[in-house]
Amino acid sequence: MPSTRPAASVPSPLSLALCALALALTLIVPAKAGAARGIEIGFAEPRFNSLDAGVRDFWHDRAKKAGGEWTRIGVGWRGIAATEPANPTQPGSYAFAGPDAAIRDAAARGQKILITVSRAPDWAEGPGRPANVEPGTWKPDPDALGQFAQALARRYDGTWPDPQNPGKALPRVSHFEAWNENNLGNFLSPQREGGKTVADDHYKLMLNAFYEGAHASQPNANVVAGSLSPIGTDQGGDGRERTGPLAFLREMFCLKGKRKPKAANCGAGFVVPKFDTFSHHPINADRKPLAKAKGDDAGVAEMGLVVDMLRTAEKAGHTAGAGKHPVWNTEFWWNSNPPKKGRKFPNLKKHAQYIQETLYLNWKDGVEMAMLYQVGDDSSLTFQTGVYFENGKPKPAQKAFRFPLVGDRKSKKKVLVWGRAPANGKVKIQAKKKGKKGKKGFKTVKKKKVKAGDVFKTKTKLKGKGKLRAKLGKDKSLVYKVGKK
Repeated sequence: MPSTRPAASVPSPLSLALCALALALTLIVPAKAGAARGIEIGFAEPRFNSLDAGVRDFWHDRAKKAGGEWTRIGVGWRGIAATEPANPTQPGSYAFAGPDAAIRDAAARGQKILITVSRAPDWAEGPGRPANVEPGTWKPDPDALGQFAQALARRYDGTWPDPQNPGKALPRVSHFEAWNENNLGNFLSPQREGGKTVADDHYKLMLNAFYEGAHASQPNANVVAGSLSPIGTDQGGDGRERTGPLAFLREMFCLKGKRKPKAANCGAGFVVPKFDTFSHHPINADRKPLAKAKGDDAGVAEMGLVVDMLRTAEKAGHTAGAGKHPVWNTEFWWNSNPPKKGRKFPNLKKHAQYIQETLYLNWKDGVEMAMLYQVGDDSSLTFQTGVYFENGKPKPAQKAFRFPLVGDRKSKKKVLVWGRAPANGKVKIQAKKKGKKGKKGFKTVKKKKVKAGDVFKTKTKLKGKGKLRAKLGKDKSLVYKVGKK
């Protein structure tokens, strides 16, 4: 995973350093009785996979302090299987020491773990990889990937002996993400052949093999599909092929129509994709959360459209299984200024605001889990997107992620107040209004009993510009400024 890449291409930095994990449960925990539908949160952080245990501990601890419940761990197939194994479905045929350490650390902190697999070894790539194509991306062998998924799910089924701790088993992990940003040529190539998009069809072969392999070892495994980059247009001029995520989804799910998706006539050769959960990466880079993407790109504002496309495919029988698949956001981020320099990077206040607004907007679109890249800045990388500075000092974004609060004006007089509780207790939702003798101060407008992770929401009267905040014991959210209608 390279440490840098052109910022304009906006592919997921995580996949360039895939990292993290989480204690294996089954799927997202359903909303508690009496609580609003929830959204869970977590982090992707390259240093979760550091060879230095002290570095891993430093950032794992800060992730938990920032409210992280999920950890995304990258497992590079290429690095784990340098040579073709004689017994490819057996965990002992692969070099799992690195992921083992990352998974132990996350599990010890009570984290739920998502393992993301990408990068094929040379022996599992198709023949004739062009010199300008990144190793590990060229026509990965679906059958070999399925066998690796079977070995991976077997190793982390909760019973496999831990080689570092005799008499104990490795932690259980049941959430597996099949590849990363499949619509970018620097993760899956070729994207097109003879002018026709082919990456979607090849990805479905990979996905289905991965699904069968993981479920062979863990029948209740959660296989996550999609994980698409938001940018498909060639903005960087780096020569890499890429496909707009909406175009990729139309082909993958056999749909037509850009903004009002409908089922298309698929034909006899259509491969139905198999997965348990669907993911997208609504990364806006240097744009505000509600800024609309161009063409077939899909950022935060288009997350609802991505969900609509999935639901259309489900109704048409263009996905395997009955009912609705959960939707996750397994990567989003903004660089902050500082440490980045330049007008296009949001200052620390805006950086925090964009993060909490994305959590709210994702929640509105039905997203059940969102993961931020990174925990902390890292000067050795291009991206400086953490909720902490490199020295571990928190940015305002740390509180925005842990205790988000957003005011969504619904009319000239009313505002919907939305937030997520960082702990158990009674949350006080407060608005700043004029008091006696013209003095202004925050006044409590609603109290709600909450548990950690609960989403709370209410409507309050607030004319013109105003300010909102939430208090939970001694803890306070950031102040959220509400504009006029």
